[in-house]
Amino acid sequence: MITFLQLFVLLQLPVHASLGDKADSIDSDQKRMKGQRLSSVSQTNYTVHHIQAGSLRLKEYVSVSDGKVFAITWKGTQHPDLSALLGGYYTEYTTTHQQNQTLSKIDRKVHGRRSSLQVQSGNIMVEKSGHMRGSRGKAVVMSLIPEGVSPDEIK
Repeated sequence: MITFLQLFVLLQLPVHASLGDKADSIDSDQKRMKGQRLSSVSQTNYTVHHIQAGSLRLKEYVSVSDGKVFAITWKGTQHPDLSALLGGYYTEYTTTHQQNQTLSKIDRKVHGRRSSLQVQSGNIMVEKSGHMRGSRGKAVVMSLIPEGVSPDEIK
């Protein structure tokens, strides 16, 4: 029997598509963000789903072979919640980010009012850039990229 506290906790969990999730989770992502799916564009090895939620535009890249989200890009007035987008890979991202800051190996660049950040471990790569009221970025799970697809295709 589920107690009230367990039920309350379950109802508070966000439902969203994140890296490594199956493609059918994109619908829940769209609803959670109160967004609208603009289009889906098929390539040879993957499909890109475009979602607009307010000022944030997401592209979720799904592998044709296994149906998993292998990359997410965004553009908007602010960065999205990375813990939600990265899902199970968020811990790897934060650990790598902290280690790189400690070792001063983080790739951070500042150009006037614009800045960029790149964090890459063996399996995940996250790039963020932008300025006030203008941000963009991408997150990619390298091991999930379909065969024949270059990380440079993900924009």
